[in-house]
Amino acid sequence: MEGKLAILGFGRSGTTWISDVISRCLNSMILFEPMHPTVNYDFSLKMSYSSASNDRTILANYLNEIYKDPLAYDFNWLYRNHLPFDNDVKVDKDHYIIDQVVKLPIIGFKDIRLNFRLEDLLALGYKVIYVKRWPTAVIASILGRNFWEFKHPGLSTFEVFQRNSNFDGDHGRDFKLLYDEKYTENDDINNVMIKLITHMWAYTEQRFEEFYYDKLPSLPNRDNFKLVYYDQLYLDPFNGFSDLIKFIDGFNVNVHPSTIFSPSVTTTKSFHARQERVNIKTLDMFNNVNLDTYDIFNIYDIISSYNLRLKDEYDDIFLWRVR
Repeated sequence: MEGKLAILGFGRSGTTWISDVISRCLNSMILFEPMHPTVNYDFSLKMSYSSASNDRTILANYLNEIYKDPLAYDFNWLYRNHLPFDNDVKVDKDHYIIDQVVKLPIIGFKDIRLNFRLEDLLALGYKVIYVKRWPTAVIASILGRNFWEFKHPGLSTFEVFQRNSNFDGDHGRDFKLLYDEKYTENDDINNVMIKLITHMWAYTEQRFEEFYYDKLPSLPNRDNFKLVYYDQLYLDPFNGFSDLIKFIDGFNVNVHPSTIFSPSVTTTKSFHARQERVNIKTLDMFNNVNLDTYDIFNIYDIISSYNLRLKDEYDDIFLWRVR
C-alpha cells in the first residue's frame, strides 16, 4: 500500500508520534507534512486548511510526485524532519544516510493542514487515520512553542486558516476580531492566543463531526477510515498500535516497547520550537498541561458555544466536566 496512508489531526494531537511508531513497525517512511510551507510555499499557501474539492486531482498529483522523489522539492525539509542532523548542519544528497532513507518504501504522509479533505483522500484510495486529543492538552502544547504565529512568511497560521477554510458566521467574525487584536498592543497576548487556538480547534471539530456523522456512513470506502483518540492510545499503546498496524497492513503484530518509548528523530524534532529546552525521557512529555483555571473556563466557554455533537460521547476525554 505504498503512498496510500494519511495520518491527520489538529496540530499537537500526536500525529507525529503515531506516524513515527507506525513507520518503524513497518520498516518504512511516513513523510512529515508535505503540505508544510517549507516544502512548496505556493502550493501550501493555496491548499492548507482548504475545504475545496474541485482540486482533488491536483492534490493527488502533488502527493504522488513527492512519493516518487521526496528530494525534489526541498532537501532540507527531508533531512531536518527525518534524520539526526541539527538544522544548521549541511548535508548533501549523496550522504550515505540520505541514500538509505530514500530506499525505504514511502507508505504515506502525516499532516495537520488537510483535515477538511478527509472525503477527498478516501476517494483517492487512501487509508485515513484521524487523531483527536484532549483540547486543553493541544492548546497548552501549542502555547509552549513559537512556530504557529508565522508558518508562512508574512502570513500567520490563523490568517491562512480563516482564508482557506471558509470560517465565517459569528464564530468566524469573533476569530477575525481576536486575530486583529493579537497584532495590536495587547497586555494579555497569551489569553488572545488561547482563544484563537480554541476557535480553530472547535471549528475543525465541528467540520469533522459533519464528515464523521453525516457523510462517512454512506461512503463506499468508509472502512478505510480510522478514528484514534490520542488520550486512549497513550494509556494502552501496545494494543492501540497493534490495532493500527492491523488496520493498515492487515497483520496482527506485537509492538516492541522501544518503538513506543524511545522517541525517534522525527518525534524529538517536533520539539524544535519549544521556548525552553526539555528533557525527553518518557511519553509524559506529550501530556503536560499548564493552563490555569481562568484559561480552562475560557476554553470551555468557546467550545460550548459551538454545540458540538461529541459533547456527551467524549465526556471523559474532553473538556465538558470542567465546571
